[in-house]
Amino acid sequence: QTHRRRLDGIDRVTGRSKYSQDIQLDEMLFATVVRPPAYGARARSVSATAAEALPGVVSVVQEDGLIAVLAEDDEAAALGARVVQVDWDVPQGQPSRWDMPTLLVESGAEPHPMHEEGDLDAGFRQADHVLESTYYLPYIAPAPMEPRAAVAAWEGDRLTVWAGTQRPFGLRQELASLFGLDESAVHVIAPEIGGGFGAKSPYALAHDAARLARVAGRPVRIAFTRAEETMWSNFRPAALIQVKSGFTSDGRLVAWQSDAYHSGERVMIGRRGAET
Repeated sequence: QTHRRRLDGIDRVTGRSKYSQDIQLDEMLFATVVRPPAYGARARSVSATAAEALPGVVSVVQEDGLIAVLAEDDEAAALGARVVQVDWDVPQGQPSRWDMPTLLVESGAEPHPMHEEGDLDAGFRQADHVLESTYYLPYIAPAPMEPRAAVAAWEGDRLTVWAGTQRPFGLRQELASLFGLDESAVHVIAPEIGGGFGAKSPYALAHDAARLARVAGRPVRIAFTRAEETMWSNFRPAALIQVKSGFTSDGRLVAWQSDAYHSGERVMIGRRGAET
C-alpha cells in the first residue's frame, strides 16, 4: 500500500493553517454574546452601564433578543459580557436529562412506517423466544478540536463572512434570506476547519457576526470559547430505540420490530417523532 502525504499536513502541524479565528481585518471589533442561563430564557431588562464604562468596550448591542458586547479586543469584550446585568425570564419545568427517554416517547408524533414486510404477528407466534430491548442515546456535543468563529464585514449592501462552516453555500442562502439580499451580494469564505462532525453545518454564529457588523458599521469577529462550543453548539439529537425480536430455538430470526423516537429534524428520513 502506498501512503500519500496529506497536502495540508505540514501546515496543520506547524501552525501555518489559517482558521476563522485567525482572520484579521482593519478596524475589526471583537464581540462576546451574553448568554441566557437556560434554553428558552428571555431578557426582561438589561443594564449595560458597568460594561460600557470598561476600557476597550465600544458598545453593548441589544437587537431582537441578541445581547452582545463589542470591544477593541477579546479580553475587553469577554469582561464586558460578564458585567452586563440581565433580568432573565427563565421558563419553568424544563426536562432534565433523566426525563428525556420518557419525553421522547410521550411527545413523539404519530408513527411513520419506514419499512414493513411480512406478517409481524405471525412471526412472533412462530418464535420460541422473544427479546425486548431499549436503547437510549442522549444529546451529544460533537466537541471539535477548533471552537467555531466567524468574521463579518459589510461594504454597502454587500456582505462578506469568514466562517469555518461545512456548508458555505447553505450559509450564503441563510444570510441572504436574513438580510433580504440576493445571494450574489453575499460572499462566504470557508477557511480551514478544525473538525466539525456535522455540528458546523448550521452556523448561527455567522448570523450574529453579520447582524453586529451591520449595527457597528465595522467588521466584527465572534469566537466561541471551549465552554461556549460545548454548551451552545449544535448537538447530536437524542433518540430512544425500542427493539423486539423473535427467534427460534435453533437461532433463526423470525420477527423483528424496531421503533425509534428521536428529537432531530434530519434524523432517519427527516421526520421528528416515532419511526417504525
